[in-house]
Amino acid sequence: MQYYLERNGLLKDDFIINSSLLRDYFYQTYEYFLRKGAFAVAFNGISKNGKLIISPSMSPSPEVYLAYHFRNSKLYPIEDHYKRLSREMIFGLIEVLHEHICYYDLEYDEFNKSEAQLEFRENINMFLRFFDKGYFISEKGYVLELPNDALVKLIQSDFSVFISDDIVLKIQTAIKMYFHFSSNKEEKRKAINILVDILEPLREDLKRILNEEWEINKTKHDKLIFDIVNEFNIRHFKEVKNYSEDIWFEWMFHYYLSVINTYYRLKVASDVIR
Repeated sequence: MQYYLERNGLLKDDFIINSSLLRDYFYQTYEYFLRKGAFAVAFNGISKNGKLIISPSMSPSPEVYLAYHFRNSKLYPIEDHYKRLSREMIFGLIEVLHEHICYYDLEYDEFNKSEAQLEFRENINMFLRFFDKGYFISEKGYVLELPNDALVKLIQSDFSVFISDDIVLKIQTAIKMYFHFSSNKEEKRKAINILVDILEPLREDLKRILNEEWEINKTKHDKLIFDIVNEFNIRHFKEVKNYSEDIWFEWMFHYYLSVINTYYRLKVASDVIR
């Protein structure tokens, strides 16, 4: 439901939260799910008649599990340490908790992981989007930089409807590599390259399909698509280097992901017509 301020367009566009609020909001969300028993399986496992029948998913204990994966012994209990954690540690904990959260119905002996994860994402994203330049936790459980609205819609598309599993995996790898909170400029460049590499073996078919849409010289499409990465220091360490990479890298990522999306959709449509 939209409340008065949102309904009337009165919400502040420049609202942000600082690191202290990030920690507090994270802990409040964690505590909410803790009280719901959503981490019972992760922390304690399932016991019946005093016997452990399903081990904790964070075995042998959450303290040991987190210490191993973070190389940090001051994480658990979370309530004792969260106020001193860096944002990287908070983001890491969000990803771990998303992986392990699960509802368990003792009466019916049923697990419901997907529902718990969805609810966790919805609650985490309520505040994560307002921290720093904006972040969100994806369906795959990665904390990513929040791109513009159009790109969010594109990266959340169900590519598996018309693209093979191996290509979908490459796309997902590129998305994670580019938008993950820890990604540096070189990793973003590699992510763009992954998308270009998907298109490389499709160049001739891409020319054909695009030419069916627009009756122009086929090489113009090819030149437009591949000259960008060849001339702007993406695939080859030469040519143009003095440009605003932070701005143009996101544009390139959006562009190549859109080309892949468009190619496969047009290919499906073309095959149907034939």
